[in-house]
Amino acid sequence: MTFEDLKGKIIQMDENKGWSDGQPGDLAKSIMLESAELLEHFQWDDTIRFRGQKALSKNKNEIGKEMADILIYLIKMSTKMDIDLIHVTINKIDEIQKR
Repeated sequence: MTFEDLKGKIIQMDENKGWSDGQPGDLAKSIMLESAELLEHFQWDDTIRFRGQKALSKNKNEIGKEMADILIYLIKMSTKMDIDLIHVTINKIDEIQKR
């Protein structure tokens, strides 16, 4: 599946669910909320290691779902704002490499 195919699938899902009116500010908030849910999977790991204990094993499936939620919201927000996410990402990588 290409990025454009994925974007189309997300747009279609939103239309089918009646969610296509999400505004950029609300989508940005959703990205932050989903990011917090991702971070929750790693809560207390450093403390556990500091105590000399082994960190708990991670559920990659659940972590992957949180990552997918974040990606979906990023794609929805970039579409709503007419931002070419691939283009700006490549530009950002180039900018970082020049540092």
